[in-house]
Amino acid sequence: MKPSPVSRERVAHLVMLPLRHRPVYASSVLAPRRAHPHQTASNGSTSTSASDESAGHGRHRAEHAQENGFRAWWTRKLVHEWPAAVHTQWTQLGAPTAPAWQQSVHSRGTAVLARLPWEETLAKHLDHPDALVLYHPARVESRSAERQLVGLLRERLVFHQRWRKYTACGLPASVAAGIFPGPNLPLLYNAFRVYSHHVATEHLTATLALLSSKSPPLRCEPIADLDAVAHVTQTWVGHPTGMAPPLSTDWLEQVLPPDVDQKVLITELARAVAQEQHRLSRSPSSGATTHPELGRHRGGRSLHSEPAATVGPAPLSPKSSTGADGSADASTRS
Repeated sequence: MKPSPVSRERVAHLVMLPLRHRPVYASSVLAPRRAHPHQTASNGSTSTSASDESAGHGRHRAEHAQENGFRAWWTRKLVHEWPAAVHTQWTQLGAPTAPAWQQSVHSRGTAVLARLPWEETLAKHLDHPDALVLYHPARVESRSAERQLVGLLRERLVFHQRWRKYTACGLPASVAAGIFPGPNLPLLYNAFRVYSHHVATEHLTATLALLSSKSPPLRCEPIADLDAVAHVTQTWVGHPTGMAPPLSTDWLEQVLPPDVDQKVLITELARAVAQEQHRLSRSPSSGATTHPELGRHRGGRSLHSEPAATVGPAPLSPKSSTGADGSADASTRS
């Protein structure tokens, strides 16, 4: 896979992996390489003017919050001071010198945080990018892939805006729990949820503004090898074998561009697929729905000849037949 074009912008790389009911995504934002000190000094005026012109894309700049006194205070408290205090208290619970019960609370809380929805992690990773690149299977039209991505981001924006208000209203009640001895766990958790919903809201707002402005437009990169990855993954979601999805690191490293954060993307894809499989296993009508826009062929032929069809009878990757990198049985290949 050839590397993506070199850019000095903050580029968000997203990977789309269609499932039977809806696609899942993973994202990572790569910051540009820092300029040499003498280059920064010589081009100081140019970089300042460029940053002022590009401020409309939603980059997180503290000076913009100073336009409004209350908003500046709220942003400072919510984004900097309160999260720092909560992080300090939470870290102290897991310190080696902490009592055993505090370490137990820390380990259980860490396990809870690991089960956060993949949609929330996706939003947190979209940290005010300057450009977006979407890698999707070649059998999914680029226009359809863009519509599905925008639809998901809008849906999650409404969700986080609503729950940011709900969790903020619960802060006063959780403060009252401080009368009991020990750390105020309800306050810690509630403050973390307010912070998480706020960060997700800000990131999604900036990303949607960038997509709406089309400056620059979303760059869709179809990858033919992702068809085989989606085919094997969909088969596993319908009939899971083992605890982990068949998303081999070696396999995906050959599929994804080498200059993206492959470790983050592969980890988040596996977590998203596992969560969706768990949701479907608990839903009584798990296999009866199909995403209405999932997978239109470039020539106009639908990839769904019947409900609950897969992304297509794409040939599996040669590595998938070895059994170590996403093996499939004979019924899957036929």
